[in-house]
Amino acid sequence: MLADEGLGDGDTTPKSNCPPCGARIPAESDVCEYCEESLTDDDPDYGWSND
Repeated sequence: MLADEGLGDGDTTPKSNCPPCGARIPAESDVCEYCEESLTDDDPDYGWSND
């Protein structure tokens, strides 16, 4: 099966990866639904950390 055939669920929401945990989430999300990290540039902890 090709990826663009899908399973007929009709979900065409643009997705992106959460920088801290890598989960596929809706691109317009402000907070990751899995790790609950903020995804806005206004947050001082935004994006990857240097741990």
